[in-house]
Amino acid sequence: MTKYPKYRELRSNGQDGAPSLNTWHIFPDPSLGRLALITPERTRRAVQLVESGERVNLDWTTDKPTGGCFARGSFNHEIHKFGIAEYGLIIDDSFEYNSQCGSQWDGLWHFAHQETGYFYGGKRVEDIIVESGKRTGGMSAWADHGIVGRAVLLDIYKWKADRGERYDPFTSFEITVQDLVTCAKDLKVVFEMGDILLIRSGYTYRHNNANSEELIKAGESKTFAGVEQSEAMLEFLHDSYFSAVAGDAPSFEVMPPQKGWFMHEYLLACWGIPIGEFWDLEKLSETCHRKGRYDFLLSSKVINVPGGIASTPNAMAMF
Repeated sequence: MTKYPKYRELRSNGQDGAPSLNTWHIFPDPSLGRLALITPERTRRAVQLVESGERVNLDWTTDKPTGGCFARGSFNHEIHKFGIAEYGLIIDDSFEYNSQCGSQWDGLWHFAHQETGYFYGGKRVEDIIVESGKRTGGMSAWADHGIVGRAVLLDIYKWKADRGERYDPFTSFEITVQDLVTCAKDLKVVFEMGDILLIRSGYTYRHNNANSEELIKAGESKTFAGVEQSEAMLEFLHDSYFSAVAGDAPSFEVMPPQKGWFMHEYLLACWGIPIGEFWDLEKLSETCHRKGRYDFLLSSKVINVPGGIASTPNAMAMF
């Protein structure tokens, strides 16, 4: 079995101005990063988690979040008649959207290490623009590799509520490492290398049940719950060797960010861990609670865009 370094062993990796905590030499494919941990053997074992064949959609509807997010606009859907008469009566539709405006995977070239300007694999902005122009790498590499593996849900929102510790997901509530570890223990979740970690913060539940005034206020304040920004959280996420992480919140991590602790810099640019955002985990929460299990097979088929930076997850949980 390959022995991977711990977080505390990464201090000497910085070369030529690169981030000191990078693991580019461990997972060298600049398109896959830690998705490489989803090996055929791990997928084969994950398939054995399917018992009843019950399936749960994990994509939020494309009209959410209401009003878009971070000034990126909203999903636009148009229906129109196909205009060639000899083909008869035909209706087409077209989509226009920013890949960051709803349920999504952040690709490894989405967010740079801000101090050094490097993206995952030591790439610069100009490198990514050139490669995207050549239509190489990016989402097409994920589409070829596939994201099919064991996933686990930490239902923090319900777990906290059951303990009498309710919080508002529209505030900067910090989900701590201790929360994650204790929740996992209480839900009988045992992490395995290559797992896809899902965290339910309650954001989509709060959004779905908010009035228009609350939605406007939430959009303007840009405050919402997520994992804490701390060295302890970095160490936990790194050393658990998840293949990817995702949640129902707009950025997975708490917002607004603390200076110097923006988790995107480390997860994406340094370690190659994809981040899923705005996922709909409501039915998944209900299903896991009903079944009394929080591990399942997850399949995500990204859009096959050569050089793509992000994608809708098109994700399904199977039990």
